[in-house]
Amino acid sequence: MRDENVQNNGFKEIELFLENAPPCGAFSLIMSKKIILSIAVFLFFLNILCWQEVFALNEIKKLKVDFLDVGQGDSVFIQTPQDHQILIDGGPNSSALKKLSELIPVWDKEIDLVILSHPESDHICRDF
Repeated sequence: MRDENVQNNGFKEIELFLENAPPCGAFSLIMSKKIILSIAVFLFFLNILCWQEVFALNEIKKLKVDFLDVGQGDSVFIQTPQDHQILIDGGPNSSALKKLSELIPVWDKEIDLVILSHPESDHICRDF
């Protein structure tokens, strides 16, 4: 008899829960709205990223030449339209490196070509 009371109380709790629960259709409708909203937000940001790339591709790339004061002389840093980076004469110390860190993006720390105009100590940077 005690087992029957426990079972009846258990069934009553389940019945009360089911009576107060939202209908299944309302739950799935709320979830589907959230999913659709999440997809729309994701596509919106993806659209913004795509258009940023389109505008970046339309930029006219030109030859860029920077003259760096490295103490006794000048060092020349060239960026070509094909994104090649050329350094002519590094200078006697690491001052060219400090100036190059301002010109080259953080993710691109490679120089494609280093040219030495003549082999004297004031044109060779030993820090490269």
